[in-house]
Amino acid sequence: MSSRIVTYTIVSIILIGLVSSCVDSESRQSGYWPDTEWRTSTPEEQGIESASILAMLQEIQQKDLNVHSVLIIRNGYLVAEVYFPPYTREIRHPLMSINKSVTSAMTGIAIDDDYIESIKQNVLDYYPEIAEETNDEYLEELTIEHLLTMSAGFNTQTLPSLEGKDSSFDVAEYILTNSNILWEPGETFFYDPGMPHILSDIIQKTSGLTLEAYAQTRLFGPLGITDYSWQSDPQGVSLGNSGLSLRPQDMAKFGYLYLHYGH
Repeated sequence: MSSRIVTYTIVSIILIGLVSSCVDSESRQSGYWPDTEWRTSTPEEQGIESASILAMLQEIQQKDLNVHSVLIIRNGYLVAEVYFPPYTREIRHPLMSINKSVTSAMTGIAIDDDYIESIKQNVLDYYPEIAEETNDEYLEELTIEHLLTMSAGFNTQTLPSLEGKDSSFDVAEYILTNSNILWEPGETFFYDPGMPHILSDIIQKTSGLTLEAYAQTRLFGPLGITDYSWQSDPQGVSLGNSGLSLRPQDMAKFGYLYLHYGH
């Protein structure tokens, strides 16, 4: 893939599908991508001792750690793949905050596709009705970059509970009009799941596709990811902060994409 990747200031770590990998210049030059299946190898062929992997797995079992699966990928080869019952290869796992990294990647792709001008573009460019009514100078300064880096200036998590909400409830509008920005955007980091959801809403406004559909075309499809699910808000906007579930092997493909700088 050649699309640019925009990353978060804080990059989530895969917990339920643990992926370990390292850059290999030979695999990069060969243009290898796992597509539907990963190529496999013994650990020793890729410079890893099997005994060390076995010791790790034994410790996980002895300490009864809440690990569902372990995948180890080296030089583009899957050298270890272990699932702890009742989990299996085909079970999808919720990505939780890793979802935010997928949303940020799709934001970079949307910029390459000219759906978003740049990370410096003002958020209210996509919400002209709010722009006309607001007196919040900080809200007027809010940019795509501030959403990506969670530096909007809020001091609370802005994403509301969606339980019991119907299709008339506009989540992005609620976030932008019901929360005060206390600090100048760009000055303060605050972990807020509402920010990536606004990005999802913007991508849907500009591309005409939900984030899920857009990702299928421009990210999942090219990576050979076909087995997934993605939850939406009451208006059908794909959740930008969570709600995406993938198989561990496919989670590893996304990590492999970052490892190769999106190319």
